[in-house]
Amino acid sequence: MLNSFLLAKAWLSHKLLYHVMSYRYRVEYGLSEKRGKEIAIPFRGKDLPSENSEFSHPDIMIGFTILSYLYRGLDSKQVKKRERSQKEKEGFPEWLKSFKTLDLENEDRIKKAHFYLSRNFSFVQYYLSYFTFPNGTKYYEKKLTGNAHTLAGEGKTKGFSGTKDCNDTMPEPIAPNRLPSQEGTNGKMLHILSRDVNKTYQSKIEISSTMELLDQVCEYAKQNKDCYILIDAGAIITEISNFDVCKYLIKKIDKRFDGIVYFSDKNNKIIIILRNEEYFPLSTCHIDNKKLFVYLDKVHTRGTDLKLPLTARGMVTLGKNMNKDKLMQAVMRLRELDFKQSIVLWGTKEISAEIANINGMTIDNITNKHVLIWVTYNTIQKNENDLYLVTKEKLKYVIKRRALEYQKKIKEIPMDSLIIAYVSEGLDSIEKSYGITP
Repeated sequence: MLNSFLLAKAWLSHKLLYHVMSYRYRVEYGLSEKRGKEIAIPFRGKDLPSENSEFSHPDIMIGFTILSYLYRGLDSKQVKKRERSQKEKEGFPEWLKSFKTLDLENEDRIKKAHFYLSRNFSFVQYYLSYFTFPNGTKYYEKKLTGNAHTLAGEGKTKGFSGTKDCNDTMPEPIAPNRLPSQEGTNGKMLHILSRDVNKTYQSKIEISSTMELLDQVCEYAKQNKDCYILIDAGAIITEISNFDVCKYLIKKIDKRFDGIVYFSDKNNKIIIILRNEEYFPLSTCHIDNKKLFVYLDKVHTRGTDLKLPLTARGMVTLGKNMNKDKLMQAVMRLRELDFKQSIVLWGTKEISAEIANINGMTIDNITNKHVLIWVTYNTIQKNENDLYLVTKEKLKYVIKRRALEYQKKIKEIPMDSLIIAYVSEGLDSIEKSYGITP
């Protein structure tokens, strides 16, 4: 009883519920069949699950897992697995007795059962409680952890970034070394984005469905003949794959375009889809780039280099809590932005309300300069929030490194001393985690 009360307190008073609900399904968390686990894992972008990472906080992981299954539902294999396992037991839950005689070899019956049960809240709750969480959640009294500082500390690390907003939160061994000729890059980018040619802001974008948003994109491209690219930096498009996005666009986009360019969901190659729905690698295409429309999902708004018409205009979506680094990286997919290319910023009503609130103005008067103030504010907030965690992780890394150096230098020191530095305690009990704090 006490544990249940403390968990309720944690989700409300400790803002676990707010934290979980503020993340976006299929963009920041979700389920991955490739990982072979039924629990939610972090995502690096739209439909791009992290290859190795997991949520370290058990309650956060449980919250994301529950939300993931409520959004997606159970798949047919999980429904079948649940029924088979239940048949092997003596009793059925009262509300599931009507499925006791279900023939698990009859695929038509399984499909019908899946249709009725996959999104049934009681069924999902039962499956998670008796299958997913017992098998997917583990407890260790001790744990050996690593972080970005550990990875960067192995050997020599080199990298490049055109932005420097995250320098203070970089791993401990990373030392920024900017060329004198590049010192003015940040100010130059702010100047470029502040130009009148980039002033336009679309403040009332409707996103009740992905198709509705894509219809607005097509209509804007039809009215503005210099529009050649959609950069979804805000990850507004989440319900369908890149292929399905472009398959829909090619049917609705202005007739001046012969094809849509996008990154494949399967192999990350640059693909072009034509009006007859034929698709092939862009490298084998000889169509003039003035007859091609480009779609970039959030993952590919950094590091992508595609040739666009000299006077091209790009539509750039804004996302929740977007910082200056992400916006700068996204808009610079237009490599001639400081010459004749330009952008138009798109924000949902929710984002527009945030921008208006930060600037103390009405939504209808938002321009590019107000957006820059908003992303700068978000950058400051993010760096402040990250600083404590980064400092804590840096300190752990330094302690481990010094302990290892000391161990190598003085052989007589027992290994137990090194273990103390490297191994940390596992999860605290519910009472210890949430019982003392208000």
